[in-house]
Amino acid sequence: MSEQQTSPVRQYDNGPRRVRVGTVVWGFILIAFAALYFSGAQLDLSNVGPGVILAWAVIVIGAIALTGAVVAATTRRR
Repeated sequence: MSEQQTSPVRQYDNGPRRVRVGTVVWGFILIAFAALYFSGAQLDLSNVGPGVILAWAVIVIGAIALTGAVVAATTRRR
């Protein structure tokens, strides 16, 4: 009888990979915090209310997400 030998090397599927939603969400959260920190360090935001800063942060993150979606939709292979 011959035994099947299993190789210790894993075989990987080189097919198309999907983006993980959790990774994208955490990426946006980290970018938002970094952008708020750097803008606060570079600009004098003492006269601006926190609501205005939050609104601008949401607008910028939304624009980044929309740009990413458009780029992904136009570069997707069919």
